[in-house]
Amino acid sequence: MNNTWKNILSFFFLVILIVGCASQKVDVVESTSKEQVTSFPIDLPVSFSGKIGCPECDFVKIDLNLRPDHLYQLRKTWYQGNEVIKSEAQMRKWRFDEKNNQVILGKGKGNLKTYGIKDAETLSFLDLEGEAESELIDYELKKKQTFDPFPDVVKIRGMYRSSGNTHVLQECSSGLYFSVDPSGKFTELDRAYRNTPHEKNRALLVSFQGKLLPTRKGTQQRDKDIMVVTGFNRLYPDQDCNGNIVRNNLFGIYWTAVEIDGKKVEKQIKAPFFELDAKGNKVKGYAGCNRFFGTFLFKGDVFIFNKLASTRMACPDSVSMESVFFAALDKTESYRIEKGMLILLDKNEEVTMRLQGKK
Repeated sequence: MNNTWKNILSFFFLVILIVGCASQKVDVVESTSKEQVTSFPIDLPVSFSGKIGCPECDFVKIDLNLRPDHLYQLRKTWYQGNEVIKSEAQMRKWRFDEKNNQVILGKGKGNLKTYGIKDAETLSFLDLEGEAESELIDYELKKKQTFDPFPDVVKIRGMYRSSGNTHVLQECSSGLYFSVDPSGKFTELDRAYRNTPHEKNRALLVSFQGKLLPTRKGTQQRDKDIMVVTGFNRLYPDQDCNGNIVRNNLFGIYWTAVEIDGKKVEKQIKAPFFELDAKGNKVKGYAGCNRFFGTFLFKGDVFIFNKLASTRMACPDSVSMESVFFAALDKTESYRIEKGMLILLDKNEEVTMRLQGKK
């Protein structure tokens, strides 16, 4: 066998060896993931129930559901005798503190948020110091025979996006994604999203009352749950789930054209520019010869300029620039912002104009 064939065979052997190693690495990652899930000492999903004391009533009944996706449902029901005085529910993320063998609801420890795992059938309420709560009637929650999710209405915050017939919410506390059902108060939420200026397919923070429902009765496939909006609160275009300010770089900025229809604007001339005002959806600017003003409209994924009017100054040297500028605005149907540059797009998502921002 000559050296050429030896080199070829050595190459293929090396490729097979690399692929085999890569496959082993994938298996290790999957094995680690499964081990993390199964480290919880109780089979999921699971439901617990119990009672605690109440100064203003006879007792408060606690129902707790823990899901495999680390979302929990907690319902508190106040009783006076056999009569229900009021009921509250919440839904957020839970985590397992393996070191202390505890279930923690939400971000921090606290009353009704920390539970010690006594055994596979029992959770114990713990106080801030990790001790059992002595003032509780039955300071334990007992496991129910079957998982018992409830469709109670809860307060929900999440990053919502809508495009065509696809409506998705990423719930803030868990990071889980849910399809949003177009029923109930969905129209109010979706209208607020579509009428708020934003880049195409960008998710915006919303708050509302809602509930989770399975898409098919009798299934425990939690990834098939859908979100139903029962009451819309508001939309926060300048925030994310963590409360960080997400600056909307579209308004209050002078956008100066640097490229129109693929051709760079010459630096020696005064380039066209405009400024957008969120109040009244107004636009004003300079077209290369005349000043102009008008409005812009957001409708779903569409962003268009309309009702534009301009002064009537005679500027023979700039007529061509002005006509090209207005034609680009007329073709615009969406936009995106990249590294401080506003990019206007037509209905085919082809670039009509690039503008540099300056405050």
